[in-house]
Amino acid sequence: MFKEKMKRVVLFRNGTNVDGKVVLVTHSLDELLTAAGNKFKITAKRLFTEKGGEIDDIKLIRDDDILYVSPANIISHLIPRQDPAVPILLLHRLSRKS
Repeated sequence: MFKEKMKRVVLFRNGTNVDGKVVLVTHSLDELLTAAGNKFKITAKRLFTEKGGEIDDIKLIRDDDILYVSPANIISHLIPRQDPAVPILLLHRLSRKS
């Protein structure tokens, strides 16, 4: 029987790259979001890659990926830096118009 290697990722709160948390990737995206929420004491709803792409399937996550976790009302945007290998994630709150 083929046994898939357990993956781990480093999670940061969206908008920062300090106070990272290493977590194991479990069986579902919901489980990973719950673990992330527990680590950062937030209601984790979304995961983003270093390049700003949103993760919507657990199969897209690779071992040792760096991911950014955010609540539902935050979207991720990148700002180019002098060194394009080091992206900065900015936070933008989604506004609801009445």
